[in-house]
Amino acid sequence: MCRSAADTAMAPAPGENGAASLTNTASPSPTAPTGIAADGTRVAATNLMLAAVSFVSSVLVAQYFGDEGRGVLSLVFLWPALLIGVANLGMPHAALFFASKNPEDRARWVGTASVLSLLSGSAVGLAGFFAVEFLLPDDRPVVLWPARLMMLGLIVRPLIGTTIHPWLGLGRIARWNRLRTLVDLVPLVFVLLLIAMGSKSLTTLAIIHLVLFGSICLLSLRSWRGTGLCWDRSAVRPILRYGLPTALSVIPFTLSFRIDQAFLATNQSDAALGHYVVAAGWSMSVLPVLNTLASLAWPRVMSSDAAPSTVVDHVRFTVFVALGLALVGGGVSPFVVPLVFGQDFSQSGRLALVLLPATTILGLSTVMEELLRALNRPRSPLYAQLAGLTVTLSLLWWVTPRYGVWGAAGVSAAAYSVAAGWSTLAIARTIDVAPTTFFAIGKKERLLTVALIRRTLRPIRRLR
Repeated sequence: MCRSAADTAMAPAPGENGAASLTNTASPSPTAPTGIAADGTRVAATNLMLAAVSFVSSVLVAQYFGDEGRGVLSLVFLWPALLIGVANLGMPHAALFFASKNPEDRARWVGTASVLSLLSGSAVGLAGFFAVEFLLPDDRPVVLWPARLMMLGLIVRPLIGTTIHPWLGLGRIARWNRLRTLVDLVPLVFVLLLIAMGSKSLTTLAIIHLVLFGSICLLSLRSWRGTGLCWDRSAVRPILRYGLPTALSVIPFTLSFRIDQAFLATNQSDAALGHYVVAAGWSMSVLPVLNTLASLAWPRVMSSDAAPSTVVDHVRFTVFVALGLALVGGGVSPFVVPLVFGQDFSQSGRLALVLLPATTILGLSTVMEELLRALNRPRSPLYAQLAGLTVTLSLLWWVTPRYGVWGAAGVSAAAYSVAAGWSTLAIARTIDVAPTTFFAIGKKERLLTVALIRRTLRPIRRLR
């Protein structure tokens, strides 16, 4: 059984009190990592593997469906991807926050957040099943039923995140890695199954997608077997107070990230949309590295009692890594993309000159937002993403009809930059440092980069 409501009331609810609130109340897991190097190698190695999987999946999908087919396929995933942020109500982050602060009481927090996730996911998934007909272009009837089936996947997707995410804050990095790897393997598995079946049916793809995520949902719930997950009504209010700002921040984030494709679908050819999607997919290859730093932001802040020096070090290192990824990745894109995807996608390689650096800024913004949430500032990421979305909506409707995919790429870069800048200023105010402090990159960041690369490559050398 869950503890009494009185016990629950003793746990402080999150607010906008900044680092001081977190310092006074945090009770991190004894196994929480103490720095980037503690678990950075393991997380980075997993992310690099998943990046390779994502890249292979993207290549297979592009070559199997072709440029027009790839553009049509993007419509099937478009609205479910946009609505997932609404469906989860921010429960994955809320479960992570409270489980990390109260590891001895994690069953109540995770159990309550899981029930809320299932209820919200069911409501959004069923509503989307009927509403998607009005959200898709009228001249794309072939994608209607596949898109409806994908909407039903929203019933379990929030629950998966809520039951996987807390393991990170509890210091169970290996378990968290295994479960999230299963989620990220889904795109590769379904395209391999389609190729094996010799089918290009979008309905078959959606059914496979549902079966895979249903299985992963059962596995993620099984990982909590024996912990006594339970519902506690008194925990609902603090969970929602923390989770809702996070959920609301995901909406403008996802819109800024996806709505450019929706605009292009209405006024550009399927081939142009396909080229843009491939360029965007290639550009996302930088995110696994930056997502590693986003994942480590939480345990680093918790283990250091929100020390400003830890936050500054994390931001500086992230800026250093992001700059290197943008310069190197953007420079090789025009040559590598046509080589891998085929000469039909040469325009995608040129588009990546803009989209890859833009996506790097997006990854930097993600790290900043995770730091803000760990500093007990869940509303600040919302304001940052609203600022970015304002830029997107203000420019995209005018730019895409005139400048096509190039205009959409430029708008994305501008929107991501505004969001990252806002988050940077918010962190600076929270820990009371000058924003320029985050960009004073020096020898420490360079040495840490070399050390992490060596640690990551060490298992590979042992296999030789």
